[in-house]
Amino acid sequence: MNPKLLDWSGKRVWLVGASSGIGAALAQALAAQGARLALSARRLDKLQALGIDNALLLPCDSLDNAGLAAARTKLIDAWDGIDLVVYLAGDYVPMRADDFDLAVAEKVVTVNFNAAMRLTAAVLGDLQPGSGIAF
Repeated sequence: MNPKLLDWSGKRVWLVGASSGIGAALAQALAAQGARLALSARRLDKLQALGIDNALLLPCDSLDNAGLAAARTKLIDAWDGIDLVVYLAGDYVPMRADDFDLAVAEKVVTVNFNAAMRLTAAVLGDLQPGSGIAF
């Protein structure tokens, strides 16, 4: 079991899906605790609206392998490493049995699971002992 992280000062944290909801709240909380943040989401304007000073803004779509790889390269070039990657992007479309849409359900799975695995593949080689990835 990983020890509880009590000191976020200077920790290099990449949040993917940081523009709203839990991702935005976590970005604000970690910034207040002194973490160095890289923030990703599809829309740059939403990342900018968070108003987090000195955050590295890396707009990308979690469904775009090339975009994730480019964001990862920019992050590594800027920081020379990552302490924690957190995948927060997600989709939810409520459906009932009488209106089930397979294409929509598959997109939800792609965003919520497959894209998380794509991010894992992009950063796994960058994670050193003591660093991690969270979903």
